[in-house]
Parts: sequence; structure tokens; C-alpha cells
Amino acid sequence: MTEKDTMSFQQQDRLVVDDLETLKVLADPFRVRILLEMVAQPVTAKTVAQTLGVTPNKLYYHINLLEKHGLIAVAETHVVSGIIEKSYQTTALDITVAPDLLRLSADPAGNLLMVLDSVFGATRADVMQAAEAGLIKPEPEQKPRIMHVTRNIARLTGEQREAFLADLNDLVERFAAHDAADGDPVGLTVIFHPAVRESDPHQDSE
Repeated sequence: MTEKDTMSFQQQDRLVVDDLETLKVLADPFRVRILLEMVAQPVTAKTVAQTLGVTPNKLYYHINLLEKHGLIAVAETHVVSGIIEKSYQTTALDITVAPDLLRLSADPAGNLLMVLDSVFGATRADVMQAAEAGLIKPEPEQKPRIMHVTRNIARLTGEQREAFLADLNDLVERFAAHDAADGDPVGLTVIFHPAVRESDPHQDSE
């Protein structure tokens, strides 16, 4: 027998991380992957474990840390055969890092590196998992193309930079809005940054 208890949990639109300890929790790519599984709807540790291909026991430590630092919360509880089963969800749809946390800390470069390692580590793991599952195949076998990788450096004026960033933000918001219940999961990782070099010797796209 299963009984469901929907709690007074309310997911917020945005959470701004403004302390180093929470940033360190986010610096683990595996925890970022856990967070991504909990954005759209409440899920149990068992469900997340199945998706990530690990045992639930390997998740509990990470889930406890994420909950302790306010990144996730118990959204629902289910009583299954007398045992309480918790379903977790991220406390916000969008989790960002406060700019001052990187700029004003004693080690801004180190903190920035933690953020980059977290984001790109999670992306790398997701891509490899998809490849191992046969979802990403070499061209031209895979049509239509469902993966795009590119790196470019361009020279922009301040006005052009602001306009492009606004367009980019709109595109990311459109991507997030297309969350169809019957669709297939796809990932998007974006970084737009100042560059020291005026050109990239490895500039290419696939």
C-alpha cells in the first residue's frame, strides 16, 4: 500500500549562492548531475540512482549535503508498506553564483575554477553517459544531427556584446521553456566570456 503526502514545499524561481561552503558543495560534478535530476519534479533517491547508474547508497551522502545547504528539499513523502520514502526537488528552478562571491573572496581564481569544474565536469559525464547508451553516434550515421560542439572567439564592441548576451539569454530561456513531458532529455551548456587572445588556433565546430 502506498500513501502520498504532499508537503508545503514551494519551489522558487531563483537561488543565489553567496557563501563558499555551498559553492564547494556545488563544485562536485556528480552533485550537479543529482541536482539536474531534481529540477523538473520531485524524485526519490532510488529513481535518481537508476538514472545515474549507481546504487542509492552512493547518493545519500551527497543528498544530505545538498539538503543541508538549502539546494534541495523534501517536496513529498510516500508511505510504502509502512516505510516513509522521501522525494526531493531543487529549492529553485535556477541556481546561480553571486558575482561578489567570486570577485571579493580571498581566492577568486580558485572559486571560479570550482564553478567551471562543476559545470563542465557534469557536462562531460552526461555526454559520456549518452555516448555509452548509444544516443550519440559518429556522423554521418546519425541524422538529423542532435549534438553540436563549437568554440569561437570574435571581437565585439560593448554594444554588440550586450546585444548578443541578451539574445543568448533569450535563447536559453526558450530552451528551458520547451520542457515537454513526452520529450527526450537533452542538455545545454553555455559560457560567454572575455578572452585575452584575439583568435583561437583551435577554433572549430562539430
